[in-house]
Amino acid sequence: MREPHGAILRTDDETSRLMMLQHIRLGLPAVALVTLGVLAACIPAPDDARATGTVTMMVDHVVYPTADELSDAADTVVRGVVRASEAEYVPLVSDTSSDDPQLNPQAGQSDDEIDAHLARRHGYVATAHSLEVTEVLRGEVEVGATVTVPQTGGTLGGVTFVVPGVAQMSVGDEYLLVTTAGTGGRLALVSPEQSIFTVGADGVLAPLAANPVGYVLRGTLAEAREVFGG
Repeated sequence: MREPHGAILRTDDETSRLMMLQHIRLGLPAVALVTLGVLAACIPAPDDARATGTVTMMVDHVVYPTADELSDAADTVVRGVVRASEAEYVPLVSDTSSDDPQLNPQAGQSDDEIDAHLARRHGYVATAHSLEVTEVLRGEVEVGATVTVPQTGGTLGGVTFVVPGVAQMSVGDEYLLVTTAGTGGRLALVSPEQSIFTVGADGVLAPLAANPVGYVLRGTLAEAREVFGG
C-alpha cells in the first residue's frame, strides 16, 4: 500500500481567508486521523471562520495497488441509492496524554497552549450520505436498510469544501461502495478515489473520481461480486 503524502487547504476565492496547513488521511475514522499523527492542523469550525466561496482541500488518499488489497481492506461492500445528504462539521479531538509527537501533535506544549489549541475546535467538513441498500456483496448489512457513509467535503456555513477530482455522491443516484467500519455505527470509505462507483442501467461500474489513482476495479457488478463476494 502506498503511503500518503502532504496536504494543504487553500481557497479559490481571492476574498476568502487562507486556510491552515492540514494533513487528512482519508479512508479512516475521524479519531484515527489524530491518533496516527498525520494531522498537522485543521480548519476551524465554519461558524468561527469568515471565509466565503470555495475551499480546495488537498488531502492524502490511501491507494491500493490491486483489487485483492482493496478487498482485504473492506469489511462491508454494498450497492444502493442515496436518499439524503447533509453536510456537517467533524471535530477532531487530540489525545494529549501521549509524549510521542507522532501520536500527539501537542506533545511538549504547556497546559495553556494545549487548552488554546483545543479551544480552536479543529476539524473538517464532510457530507453524510444516507444510502438505501439494494444489494450486499459483503458484510452484515441487510437489504433495505439505510446506512450512513460520510464523504470529505460539502457546503456548510456558506463555504463549499471540495476535494479535487472526487465528486460528491448525488441524491437519487445508485452506487457501489467499498467500506469499513467507521465511528458511530457509520461506514467509512476504504479509499475515497477507489471506493465509490456509479452503477449503470446495464450493471457497468464507473469510478466517481474524475482521475482515479490506481483504479483496480474495472467492469461490471458481476466482476465486483467475484472480487468482494468470494
